[in-house]
Formats: sequence, structure tokens, C-alpha cells
Amino acid sequence: MAFRSISRPSSLATAAVAGVVALAGIIAFATKQLTFVATRGISMLPRFHTGDLAILRAAGSYHVGQVVTYWSPALHTTVMHRIFSDHDGVFTFKGDNNSFVDPVHLT
Repeated sequence: MAFRSISRPSSLATAAVAGVVALAGIIAFATKQLTFVATRGISMLPRFHTGDLAILRAAGSYHVGQVVTYWSPALHTTVMHRIFSDHDGVFTFKGDNNSFVDPVHLT
């Protein structure tokens, strides 16, 4: 009789856990409009890694320190960075792993 070593979860078990987590997230935010994005890049390391799934929803207000997404016309993509400063309702953004502030300023 042969025994199979189980050193890590099977892909079916991993998919099942991911499905349960996703379903829990959907139920928790059922009354809000949600958007899903898969992250890429290194600008938000060590908090976010390439391939992480982020579940997004609009907030009533925003403040310095929050991680938000915005559309970047220069990069032609959605950017997920932290609000770095607020000057009379005009926000600047910065990736946690970046040494520079984003050139975009939004209200």
C-alpha cells in the first residue's frame, strides 16, 4: 500500500478556501458596489504583492494614510497607492515602496 505525503494543500483545497474567502467578502460588502483588481508591481511592497486580489468600494470621505485607487491617464491603468497628503481637498499619492510622490493630484 502506498501513502501519499501531504506537505501542502491541494489546488482543489486552495481553490475552495479562496472561494469561501471571496464569498465572505462579497457578503460583508453586499450593500456596497464592489470592484475587484489584481495588483501588479512593487510600489506597494511589503503590504501588497503582484497577484494580490483587492476588493474595492467607494468611501464617503478619504483621508491621509488610506490606500485608494485612481485612474492614471499617464499610465493608462488603475493605480493603487496611499494618500500621502491633503491640501484643501486636493490629494497627492505615493506608493509605500516608492521614493517619490505621484505626479497626479486629485480631489
